[in-house]
Amino acid sequence: MMDDEKIIVDAQASITIRRYIGGITGGVTLDVDGFPDNVIKSGHPVIFNVKEGIYKPFPISNGAFGTLPEGYEYKGVVVVSQPKARPIVAVMNIGEVNDKAMPYELTAEMRTALKAAIPTLIFTHD
Repeated sequence: MMDDEKIIVDAQASITIRRYIGGITGGVTLDVDGFPDNVIKSGHPVIFNVKEGIYKPFPISNGAFGTLPEGYEYKGVVVVSQPKARPIVAVMNIGEVNDKAMPYELTAEMRTALKAAIPTLIFTHD
């Protein structure tokens, strides 16, 4: 029965994730407290709090990517969109991401930080 679940058809994933090579085996469950969107979209960065062992979607602020919270590090990007109510996601950390298809604009500062943290993740577009 699908009474409490909605199916998300993520045609955008094949555009956002240009080339999947590898990721976190088995995926992760995200802590979505404070995340404003109803869907965690393909290409959304995933961060990890080393001290607490918590994965979260990268923060959103005023309709844009926010800033990396203290104590967190970049871990990859969401492969296929998932509803916030069921935040179990595949996380890619080796491959190519279409930066123009990400859910929010990737700033130059964020691109530099992601590249330094995960050099095996390439952000490119046509």
